[in-house]
Amino acid sequence: MKELETVQSNEALATIVDQLVAKLQRKRQSLAEGNQQQIEQMAGMKVAAMATHLRQSSPVHLKEWFQQRRAIAELLDRRDGGVQPILISHHADEIRRVERGDGNAERPQDYLDSFQRFLLENMNRIPALIVVTQRPRELTRAQLKELKLLLDAQGYSETNLQVAWREMTNEDIAASIIGFVRRAALGDPLVPYGDRVDRAIEKILKSRN
Repeated sequence: MKELETVQSNEALATIVDQLVAKLQRKRQSLAEGNQQQIEQMAGMKVAAMATHLRQSSPVHLKEWFQQRRAIAELLDRRDGGVQPILISHHADEIRRVERGDGNAERPQDYLDSFQRFLLENMNRIPALIVVTQRPRELTRAQLKELKLLLDAQGYSETNLQVAWREMTNEDIAASIIGFVRRAALGDPLVPYGDRVDRAIEKILKSRN
């Protein structure tokens, strides 16, 4: 809104208006009823029609329009649809403490337990989980990638599981996501990925001259 008072070129005005229209489009679905009514009263039109009106107007007209209705921008800049104002701190940042949370769990054990519950509840819904637990030799790279992305989205990344295991047991095991899945679902011992590779290579070497 301050820029509208200072910029001169139509291109700059158009950019600013685009930003204001984008905010309007983004916020209009979540506006509190009272704030929506205020905006519509100031604008003289429904919120749904404002974006079209603004895009069809000239930059000079838009500059005057917004300057006469500054409160609209202030309402759009409020959090929770205008119920609460956005809080801005001008203090310098400083480190107060360092801590790590395991999703919604307070303890590593709780986090690992929730991981196990998630697997058991979704075992038959996620094809890659069935392959990992029943036919691990058939697991493809695409299925493994899909499984990692799914677990990451639920907050169960390979790194988080490794850290939780280390904090719970004091054992620093760089196990793969497959290892954590099989341990939680089947009770298999947790073996570092590197150790699994070493064992496989050793088995191959011993089978030949």
